[in-house]
Amino acid sequence: MNLKTRFLILACVLSTAGIISAAPSLPVTKVPVTPSASFTGPTNDAHAVMGQWFMNVATSKREYRTHEFYDNTSGSGGGSAGHLAIYGRVTNIVHDVNPPFEAIVSFDVIATVSNDAPASPSWSSGLNSHGEELSTSQQYSNTLRNVILTTDFAYAGTILPTVTDPPSPYKNITSPYITATNHDFLAWYCWNIEKPSLIQSGDYHVPGWNFGDIAPGAKSTRILNFTITTDGFNQDGIPSGTPRFTALTNSESSGTDIFINRSLSLKISEWISDPALDEGDGTATNSNVSVFHNTDADINQVVSITGIKAQASPLSFTMYTTGSTNGINQQIMQVCTNLTTNTWWMSVATNEAAWPIPQTNFWSYTNNDWPVQFYRIIQP
Repeated sequence: MNLKTRFLILACVLSTAGIISAAPSLPVTKVPVTPSASFTGPTNDAHAVMGQWFMNVATSKREYRTHEFYDNTSGSGGGSAGHLAIYGRVTNIVHDVNPPFEAIVSFDVIATVSNDAPASPSWSSGLNSHGEELSTSQQYSNTLRNVILTTDFAYAGTILPTVTDPPSPYKNITSPYITATNHDFLAWYCWNIEKPSLIQSGDYHVPGWNFGDIAPGAKSTRILNFTITTDGFNQDGIPSGTPRFTALTNSESSGTDIFINRSLSLKISEWISDPALDEGDGTATNSNVSVFHNTDADINQVVSITGIKAQASPLSFTMYTTGSTNGINQQIMQVCTNLTTNTWWMSVATNEAAWPIPQTNFWSYTNNDWPVQFYRIIQP
């Protein structure tokens, strides 16, 4: 995701003296991300108000993450781990058995995310290929909740987009392709279908892995699996002498970090990118992975879903949620016949969709035996 020119133009150093943070962890919600209308999210959140969206591969449920964690170097907004806060070492490279034998046909990455608060007291602002920008002194310092790491140099079996319909932010990359095989999530990338005068829209394209919760000073490690696919016309595997081949083999032989994600890169800045060695360059402007997470507030916030409503059956009404419902997977509608004499509530309908905020939800329930009823929506 090399957006060097735009990163250098828009990068600015923010003073945040006296604030303790991770390395750093910054909000990717609107606000503070701008512009407010961007058409950079899925249909249920067209302007990505809630941050970065994901689809769970196993359940097909959608969920979001509100913050992004970076591997800035010490003195440029990084913590004690510096550029190794997001670390990937290539291992288990498998080469083609056919002539000329050197081509890479699969490999793994040992990936580690370290929550290395506190950080240095400054960092650079970021942007991405969708025109979104982030310039903020707000930062989060505590347990990184529900961490997801995306590899922006790989795809996950989806149809590769073309670049024939500008202003699509897809980066054209030729065969062979790096394909993830053991990912847990797919991250949203590109424009919402509602964006005016745009033929090509986005989808859940970018592979991501679940790293769980990471407490301050702790780390989480997973092995990521990749294989190489081709368009059928080129040599199988990544051929020797190419930048990707060199980066992968150097990382395996020397242990050099293969993951880069400075704060200059906002969210998934550009897909598809290339693997590249991260040797601790404080001015690095490219990024090939991203790390997203929730905060304690996202997990622990008390949610007020709706009040009690009295209405004759049949019932059909629109409900608005308030507060954060991220991570809440079930809401139950209950009915009671008389609040004065009867305090027993009967559950009558369940909704298992996670809602973004603000969100509208339509409930419908019919019981002709009770002329007037009281309704409430609860979370278990």
